[in-house]
Amino acid sequence: MGKPSSLIEGIDYTINDQGLFVFSGWYLLRQGKCCGNGCQNCPYHKLKEK
Repeated sequence: MGKPSSLIEGIDYTINDQGLFVFSGWYLLRQGKCCGNGCQNCPYHKLKEK
């Protein structure tokens, strides 16, 4: 796996009402670590809560 070479809309990201990219939990998980930016779909934040 690892970092994706290209992004797929609807899988890796969606575009919100303001026209901004919102990365999916799947995409963020594939990055391999939390970036610390408080992403809306951060799977790492959810893991820390357990």
